[in-house]
Amino acid sequence: MVCTILLLGIGLFTLFSLTNTQIEARAEYFQKEFSNQLIFAFIGSVFFVLIFALPLIYFKMRPILFVIYLITIALLLFTIFFGLDIKGVRRWISIGSTVLDDGTIVGGFTLQPSEFAKISMILLSSFLLSLPISAM
Repeated sequence: MVCTILLLGIGLFTLFSLTNTQIEARAEYFQKEFSNQLIFAFIGSVFFVLIFALPLIYFKMRPILFVIYLITIALLLFTIFFGLDIKGVRRWISIGSTVLDDGTIVGGFTLQPSEFAKISMILLSSFLLSLPISAM
């Protein structure tokens, strides 16, 4: 946990130091990025505390794991058919954002379901590998 907090702090410090530039347009861009990163760091920390507070038994329950896995599969399929197309690649789900011709995303935010897929695969794989051979 200490390493995570240190990396978060170093990343925020680096992004903040980029806002102290002489070029005003660049400084404004990095200030916006810094504030966005700070908001997402706070949201991520809240989710971390909530998930950390859950008893471990919830992550070993078969129905919950399969529901998480099915939701992840649904998000990945949604991305294939309705995802945000930027420069010929569909990897994001757009929530209230618009893409300009040059690939710049304006407003709202985007969600990348492959990040959730990594976590759900780890949870499901660890559950399946922890089962006794006779239970499979």
